[in-house]
Amino acid sequence: MNWHLGRIWIGLCGILAVIMGVNGVWAMLAPGGKEVIYILHLILLPLIIFYVIYIQNKLGAVRHKLELHFRALRQIPCGIAVFRNDTLLEVCAAAELFRIFGLSKKEIGDDEAAVEAKDYQLIQAEEGLDSEGCGRYADRFIIPVSDYNSGNYRVEVLLDATERMIDSQQREHDWVNMIRILVNMFEIKDPYSHGHSEIVSNLTQELASALNMSKKECWTIGKAALLHDIGKIIIPPEILGKVGDLSTAERELIKSHAAVGADILAGMNLFAEEAAIVRHHHERFDGTGYPRGLASEDIPLGSRIIAVVDAFDAMTAGRSARGKYAVETTLAELVREKGRHFDPGVVEAFMDMVQVERVTKQ
Repeated sequence: MNWHLGRIWIGLCGILAVIMGVNGVWAMLAPGGKEVIYILHLILLPLIIFYVIYIQNKLGAVRHKLELHFRALRQIPCGIAVFRNDTLLEVCAAAELFRIFGLSKKEIGDDEAAVEAKDYQLIQAEEGLDSEGCGRYADRFIIPVSDYNSGNYRVEVLLDATERMIDSQQREHDWVNMIRILVNMFEIKDPYSHGHSEIVSNLTQELASALNMSKKECWTIGKAALLHDIGKIIIPPEILGKVGDLSTAERELIKSHAAVGADILAGMNLFAEEAAIVRHHHERFDGTGYPRGLASEDIPLGSRIIAVVDAFDAMTAGRSARGKYAVETTLAELVREKGRHFDPGVVEAFMDMVQVERVTKQ
């Protein structure tokens, strides 16, 4: 704003200088020049005064609009940072958000195709801690304005998303708790499987953390593990608890539980990621599993993690076809199946976890 005022006053001074110069030349060349100067002054000075008043009114209207905008921004939990040629010019509105989340390291030229495709880029829900150690979330918008005033500008906007994220997480927890109750009700009918999903979920999250996955990824895989057998709800209890050999039809029905469970979860947008993990938790690393015969890294990592933990709990709890195994025997079986049934890297991480006595009580 000050820069624009400066330009206006420079313009006015230029106009006055031109007028005075023209008047001076006219006074020297024209007979009776003084009278001409007086007449011109009488005409031009009121015009200049009216022009200045007009400009002041316009500036007052602009100031009023800007103040209105800034008052609105101060009421919205929103921080704005303005850069020119990657140099920070100013931070306004909720500057505290930038103290929590910092400034983006991104430069305008990092993703030219994306910039051309749309006017802004959005980084969803960054996570940080405020001065009291409480979790905060924000959406960061990066807006290139390279065609403004012949400058290479970039505007960053941080919009506080803490309330929205907390509400979303609470709804998600409510859904998970509801489904946990349904899973427990289903498992309570089978003494061999009662508590199985909770155990697999807990161990899966520990294993995912040991593999240096993010908190969000660990939570997603943990939810998938809790729900991995939900598709068995379509299988009659007499087939699930059958002691003897299964018929081909019965075996195919049991194998369908992975796809059925995934389809149940896919019907809720909240569990879209978990659905893909559940669908493939019975794939084998060598490609001989089901439902799609995926192999190696084509299998989602969450599915590969659940496969190891699911097998471990099934064998140590006596849920496998060959009865109950000791922990040492189970671990040896997992090692023997590395590269065939299980992901070698996941098995190694699980073995390391066992060695620090995280799962030996199971």
